[in-house]
Amino acid sequence: MADKADTLTFASCHEPPDAFAGNSAALYVHIPFCRDLCPYCPYNKVRYEPDLAAHYHQALRTEIRRAGERYGRLDISSLYFGGGTPTLMLEKLGDVMNDIRECFTMTGPAAIETTPANLTPETAERLRRLGFGLASLGVQSFQDRFLRQIGRPYDGTTAARACAILKDAGFPTLNLDLMFALPGQTTDNLRRDLLDAISHGPDQITCYPLFTFPYASVDRWVTQNRVVIPKQRQRWRMYRVICDTLAEYGYVRASVWSFIRQGAAAFSSVTRDRYLGFGTGAASYNGHQFTFNTFSVPAYNEAMEGGRFPTAISMPVSTRLERMFWLYWRLYETRFPKTAYRDFFGSDPELDFAGVFRLLRLLGFVEKETDEWLTLNTRGCHWVHLAQNLLALNDINTVWTAARAVPFPERIEL
Repeated sequence: MADKADTLTFASCHEPPDAFAGNSAALYVHIPFCRDLCPYCPYNKVRYEPDLAAHYHQALRTEIRRAGERYGRLDISSLYFGGGTPTLMLEKLGDVMNDIRECFTMTGPAAIETTPANLTPETAERLRRLGFGLASLGVQSFQDRFLRQIGRPYDGTTAARACAILKDAGFPTLNLDLMFALPGQTTDNLRRDLLDAISHGPDQITCYPLFTFPYASVDRWVTQNRVVIPKQRQRWRMYRVICDTLAEYGYVRASVWSFIRQGAAAFSSVTRDRYLGFGTGAASYNGHQFTFNTFSVPAYNEAMEGGRFPTAISMPVSTRLERMFWLYWRLYETRFPKTAYRDFFGSDPELDFAGVFRLLRLLGFVEKETDEWLTLNTRGCHWVHLAQNLLALNDINTVWTAARAVPFPERIEL
């Protein structure tokens, strides 16, 4: 294995990644503003202030235009707006979309997140006119008890109304996010939420467990309120309920967390092999370098106003580490392309493809296998989730804790 000090250390850096192979990348745009800061949410966010958002809007446009000058007309395979609550800047998103189209060549779909509390028919229509074809609605639950518990500023009726608004607006792909492993939640509660979600006819349903990052307010909320999070055995039962219920109604697994209707296009915010991020805390990855922008909104605005890039930290990515990233995301997608794996990994003796497949079979994680594909079963998907908790989330916590404490850290060891 490569030396961890060489491959898993972020160091101070003030330049975004260099060229993208094939002149192609996905784009991510981060809008950090929320009217209400939900205690469970671990993402980079701040309370919405009109003046701060106005400055951020200009800084974001500047970063996009400077990236266009740096990279030329990249082919954009997908565009994703996340947050925060991107629709809080709805009136300013037209400028941002125009800048992206002027600087780059859009060849893929545009997606955006929103929440029931911020959605009206006018908002949905505006998003469609701006060119968004994929919408993800953070419902989390249709039950008032759980919405109050996790600090959501709406009730189940509002959540149901928001689903109908997006459906009526005619988005080609509609995803609904639900949470599970909530304090006090039973499998019956979870199945009720799943059936409510299914009743709205979304193209995709994504179910996330409640994560408790030490740096996030959810961890303090859990400790202060003596909240009991379901144990792993109960989470396993809940995951089986999710898989069984959605399969019963014609949904098929598209990733560890996501399930799509037969024939629908899968919606994902994370499974991109190369991507360029704009905004506070946004990450970029070109295959051999991983960078993060500063997590501080004021520092981000000041950097762009001062003619500097907002890049804060960078990590070099070796060929071996790149392959491991690729392997992780293919497992996350749950359907593994054998030929692509052989081609990508070549003759790496430490990551022999036959050995990986033998291990998956030995552990009982395989549902179906052909010469070209290997598909994980429910048990295998659950263990990918556990591995994510034990490995990836710990590293994310380390990086985000340091990056939130200091706008431009000198060094972060993983």
